[in-house]
Amino acid sequence: VHLASNLVPISTSEEFEFEHESIISPTFKIIEMIARLGLKLIYFSSGGNLYKQTKEKVNESSSTTINSFYGKSKLMLEEKIISESFQNKLLNYLIIRPSNVYGRLGSIDSKQGFIENSVVNALEKKPIKVWGDGLQTRDYIHISDLVRVFTLVGLKSDTQGIINIASGNSINLKEILE
Repeated sequence: VHLASNLVPISTSEEFEFEHESIISPTFKIIEMIARLGLKLIYFSSGGNLYKQTKEKVNESSSTTINSFYGKSKLMLEEKIISESFQNKLLNYLIIRPSNVYGRLGSIDSKQGFIENSVVNALEKKPIKVWGDGLQTRDYIHISDLVRVFTLVGLKSDTQGIINIASGNSINLKEILE
């Protein structure tokens, strides 16, 4: 199960270069090794950052778009996994594209996690940061729901391909704050 990433959607080109050296390139080697060993690879990608903003529901065959270095890194690894599966038929893979996950515990990175950051700022009586006009919509999924779906579907040995995991409901930032 591959979860490693140091990037967030607002990461810079310098942070992407570090990600390439420390995560992407080594993961390419890990993917090749997993394929040679005939093991299953489960890769957590991003549904929230690989599809263009649209009012239409997206699915696993919807076209992807890159609008950040974070998205670029996720798509590079997805493409390597898919390419390796074609070259080496032994690679059994599952790419999971979760929507915007919230409900994480522990330290909050102020660069990512609108819901968590809003709650922390409200509790600390600090201003809540809203990027843009607040009308941009996102599909949010609670971490416990993501884990439940992953446990039911992702861990089955015969599940392969790309799976979006989302709530199916979009909400704008102003509605969340209300």
